[in-house]
Amino acid sequence: MDPGAKEWFSRKEKNVVDFSELWSAVDWIIIVAYFAGVIGVGLIMKKRASQNMKSFFVASRRLTIPVLIGVAAAGWYDSWTIVGLAECGWTMGISIEEIA
Repeated sequence: MDPGAKEWFSRKEKNVVDFSELWSAVDWIIIVAYFAGVIGVGLIMKKRASQNMKSFFVASRRLTIPVLIGVAAAGWYDSWTIVGLAECGWTMGISIEEIA
């Protein structure tokens, strides 16, 4: 662990996070670029997605089987990480960290 991180974790004010100590300018540029990209895609796709609510919820019935399987797998994995791991921590008294 680098010395700056050791000092940060040993501070007495543990409830205060000073992001200027944790993140550099490169980190902020990446974060801003990510949010700008997400907002840009949202604005570009707004016209296509605003047909009606039924079209929105069923994706205009244009999704292929691989996309449907991917969406189902992502939903299952997300529910396991949120609910399943919390239950493991509660019942077994342990913490499980997943590293992807």
